[in-house]
Amino acid sequence: MSQEAWGAIIAHEILHIAISTIGNSNIQSNYSQHLIIFNNFATTTQNLLQSAFGLPQSEALLLVLNGLGDLWTFGDFDQLSMQLYGVNNAQITNAYINYTAGNQGTRCN
Repeated sequence: MSQEAWGAIIAHEILHIAISTIGNSNIQSNYSQHLIIFNNFATTTQNLLQSAFGLPQSEALLLVLNGLGDLWTFGDFDQLSMQLYGVNNAQITNAYINYTAGNQGTRCN
């Protein structure tokens, strides 16, 4: 697994903690929190990954959106993702595989 993939996972989990503790206490389900991340924090997290790892903008976005996979099971998030971010679920999954099992990114020691 690459450092970039771990960075995306850690940033994602920090957002869960922030939404649970700082935000509305009624927002406890992963699905609800993922909607908030998708709509409000994807670009911020993308910028974080770009800054921390020197990732291209497009790769950083794909890693950010990967952690929100459950959204695709409840509706046409491919269409919404294409409208908002210009990417679909297949591209997101592919990037994650490349940064975890493939040869992209900096490998952890």
